[in-house]
Amino acid sequence: MCRALDCQPGDLLEYAPAETGNSKQPA
Repeated sequence: MCRALDCQPGDLLEYAPAETGNSKQPA
């Protein structure tokens, strides 16, 4: 899981509602 300053624009999208089916949702 990426950090706020560590993640790339694509990683930020993974924090949105699981549109891509990823499990990187904010806990």
